Amino acid sequence: WETILAGKEWKGEFVNKKKNGELYYESASISPILDEQNNISHFVAIKEDITGRKRIEEKLKKNQASLTALIENTKDDIWSVDSSYCITTLNSNFHRNFLTAFNVSLQIGDNLIEVIEGISPDLKTQWQARYDRALQGEQFVEIDHFNIEGVPNYIEAAFNPIYLNEEIVEVSVFSHDITKRKTAEEALRKANQDLQVHVQQVESLQEKLREQAIRDSLTGLFNFHYIEEVLEREIIRFQRRKKSIGLILLDIDKFKEVNDTYGHNAGNLMLKKLAKVIKENIRGDDIPCRFGGDEFLIVMPETTTQVVFDRAELICKKFAALKIPYKDQEMSATFSAGVIAISPKEYTRDQLLNFVDQALYQAKNEGRNRVITYRGEL
Repeated sequence: WETILAGKEWKGEFVNKKKNGELYYESASISPILDEQNNISHFVAIKEDITGRKRIEEKLKKNQASLTALIENTKDDIWSVDSSYCITTLNSNFHRNFLTAFNVSLQIGDNLIEVIEGISPDLKTQWQARYDRALQGEQFVEIDHFNIEGVPNYIEAAFNPIYLNEEIVEVSVFSHDITKRKTAEEALRKANQDLQVHVQQVESLQEKLREQAIRDSLTGLFNFHYIEEVLEREIIRFQRRKKSIGLILLDIDKFKEVNDTYGHNAGNLMLKKLAKVIKENIRGDDIPCRFGGDEFLIVMPETTTQVVFDRAELICKKFAALKIPYKDQEMSATFSAGVIAISPKEYTRDQLLNFVDQALYQAKNEGRNRVITYRGEL
């Protein structure tokens, strides 16, 4: 009333009461009307019922209060920036975590990119790149950085562009620290990597043990136990396929004299040299083994008597021509061999070995340093 009585217009809002006692809101403009003596003669009031608008405003205030409480009480960091990277919203979590990580306090209105650039130009480039990618539609991104203590931190952020008239005017961001998860993932990756290395080591060791189980340690050829198993399998296979199999059984002539004359080390050297000659002069699918002592057996799949004989002759001549230096001396030796090549039919492994052993025995009896084909009854 002071304003009106002073001759001025008053504008305002107030609560009024209807005849039925119901309260409502009014917006009013009251102006004094002056007479010729410049005295107030009466008043003119323009009023509007604004109850609907006030109720909407009250509801908006409640919603805003709920939203503010939600933003403040969520465990995520919530913040937003406008198109100039200026902060328009930030909750206490984001403020606290940013302060902890970089020892920098943020407030609404700060240019986030400029603040980050002051911390680290590289970090500024990374954050701006993430922001620009968000503007291009990439919603979820991971951001990694080092805090003030040099410890790596990882953040997962969801960028949500806000549009007005089809233009992005603001970007709201929900982010949370995933350092523990990333550390656990890295630990798991490292554990898997270590496990793979361990598995490879175990497999390598198993392979070495398997090789040791089937190889002769002196010559590197297959050993007696392996060839027994393989020969049994090969005989069954060739019986089924009706194919022939060849065997060469050879024995160094007068090997005991080599050991007696030069010593066991010299004898071992000779065995290794013979093994080398055998390996260098057999076919790719032939199976050589040290059968025991100074005896060697060669299994030759899918062959003929002539091929087996010629191969044994070749190895015999190559070995006989070999000069083996030992200390200040030179050694040489020959061997005798028995060979056979037949279709296994119903013959057993032991029968075939007996046939080829008879041929070897005959080669020894006929003067050594020769190859004899089994001539017995089959």
